[in-house]
Amino acid sequence: MSLADGHGGTVTVTILPKMWSLEGVATSSVEHAAGTTTHVKAYELDFLNLRSTRAACHEVVASLAKVTGVGEAKLIESCPPPKTQAAISAVVGSPFADLIALMNLADKSGVRRTDESFTGLLDRAFTRLLTQERFLRALEPLLFKARPRYIETTGVLTSPKGRLHDKSLMLSQFTGQPWVTATFDDLTMDTPVLQVVNSALHVVASDRLPAAIRALNSKVEVRAVQFARHLTHVSRLPRERALLVGERLWLSALERQWQPVVEAALDVLRRYGPTPADGADSSDSFVVHVFSEKFWEQVLHESLNVAFRDIRLSADASPGEGIQAPGPWRQRPQPNQSQSNTTTLPDFMFRDGARVVLADAKYKRPRGISAQDGYQLFAYSHLASLDGATSEFGALIYPGNPSTDPRQDEWWRRPHDDYALWSIQLPFPNPHDLATAEAWSRYIARTARAVRDLVAEWTPAPRTAAHEGVVRQRLSELKAIAATLPPQTLDASRKRLKGALGEPCWSSLDKAVQTMAATAEYVGFILGDDADFSGPVLGLLAPVEALLHGLVIEPAGRAHPEVPSLQGPRTFGQILEMLFNAASGGNGPASSAIREVLHSNNVPLGQVCEAVDRMRDLKNNYRNPAAHKEVLNGQHWREVYDVVVGARPGFLAELTDLLRSSSANCADV
Repeated sequence: MSLADGHGGTVTVTILPKMWSLEGVATSSVEHAAGTTTHVKAYELDFLNLRSTRAACHEVVASLAKVTGVGEAKLIESCPPPKTQAAISAVVGSPFADLIALMNLADKSGVRRTDESFTGLLDRAFTRLLTQERFLRALEPLLFKARPRYIETTGVLTSPKGRLHDKSLMLSQFTGQPWVTATFDDLTMDTPVLQVVNSALHVVASDRLPAAIRALNSKVEVRAVQFARHLTHVSRLPRERALLVGERLWLSALERQWQPVVEAALDVLRRYGPTPADGADSSDSFVVHVFSEKFWEQVLHESLNVAFRDIRLSADASPGEGIQAPGPWRQRPQPNQSQSNTTTLPDFMFRDGARVVLADAKYKRPRGISAQDGYQLFAYSHLASLDGATSEFGALIYPGNPSTDPRQDEWWRRPHDDYALWSIQLPFPNPHDLATAEAWSRYIARTARAVRDLVAEWTPAPRTAAHEGVVRQRLSELKAIAATLPPQTLDASRKRLKGALGEPCWSSLDKAVQTMAATAEYVGFILGDDADFSGPVLGLLAPVEALLHGLVIEPAGRAHPEVPSLQGPRTFGQILEMLFNAASGGNGPASSAIREVLHSNNVPLGQVCEAVDRMRDLKNNYRNPAAHKEVLNGQHWREVYDVVVGARPGFLAELTDLLRSSSANCADV
């Protein structure tokens, strides 16, 4: 931002992303002598205390009012200094290193001009100046390191070399003149790279910037002329031809260091400067905005695309493909009155395997979850859907300082703790990450890998008494029934189950689980069809959960006690998600530990994923409904019995064989 002080001087303010600041909100004080140019650097949300003459301060405030458009009052505004903070000296000096970092950031997001009616369009000229300064800074350390290159050349020679042209050779023999046309490789400095650079230098040297812009950095043209003098032996291409050559340029491994210079040169060649009319160059106050909030959304969009590939983005109040998020309230229908739909949309929705995830980008420093964000995600978690499927997880993704390690915190939805929301903090790109396309690609790859590793640790939120507690209560009722029965009453059920499941499967279950399964079988056969079968159904499914605990989760937890998610009790749904993540290649510590157990038993991972799908069906169709009384009847119990026990081998026996696979299965892993 450039603000005139009314005395021929200027105050320029470079406002950098708050994530680049190592401190919180600060108050900076700067002295400005009227009639001179003062460059100041600050960060978003900082306070700047400008000290100058009363007249100069009045003019700066008036200039600020000119360049701050409608709806932008909070981007920068005049205000009294805060009383709770002591002012520190502001950073004063050349702003161009920071401005170039902002320009690189703008290339990844978008620069917004000020109001179209602003006289002179100085913001365009200013961005042109920045591209020129960036180009010269990239070129300066490499200018004297340019290497000659062999280029195929055709010319008329008196000393033949290379490939001689037949026609010219015959003509030389016929005329007796010692001249022949030959095509040969010539070692020259007149390379395509330097031709593009020379053309860009000519554009910088001949550009006529408005006086207000030229005053900010009057040495750009002089430096361009000085650099061009060292390239007098290099051809200067017309502007359009240089653009075409530069865009088609292929750099060898030895020339790869010139990639940032070529990119900066092409940016200079693409920017044409409009000529200010009607004395417009006298308007010497302007502002250029880089919307860091939108930039952070762009960072996450690119990173999530790399991590999960199919990302649905909602932008400009338009839902992404397959995304629906109706408002939480619907107006009561009235005759002859159209319905008004107000809706807000999550920024992203995507699938992680079979799980649907919604995510929202937040450009703020995370300090817990604010009430506004909490209510917003609460509504999304109930109402947002992707291709008709509601989400299983939510995420708020915040930026941290560039040196911040990726981290996340888990939150559960009240009142039943039945939905997990993850607050994620990822490192914001630093200026080096923005400098070149290669550095930017590396940053996106790092961020995508960090997101993938964090998501691999997600497990469903625990359910309280509203669901999981009721399931446990049903199982306790079965245990109470078993305790009241004479010991020999369940012998017949134990024999039937042992015969149906087989000795290896039956012996894998501890005595308590055997008793529970036998009780479920006994009670299920004596109840009438209209009775509540939720207890017997859960009793038949309990051995499935016990097998997963005993053969996978507990061995992984003993081998890796440092992994918290493998310690303590876990719900059936959480176990299934952990097992699926491990079998499908998840990267987290829990996934790695579970995969070690599976590999040690030579368990085919593909078959594990298929088994998890079958267990999810049992969980969704029978186990979850069992949390409600009088939902499951005798028909449901028989269906579960046929699947889990059934004619040998039932699913329980198949699962036991799978998790205890021998070396004969190695080829399937």
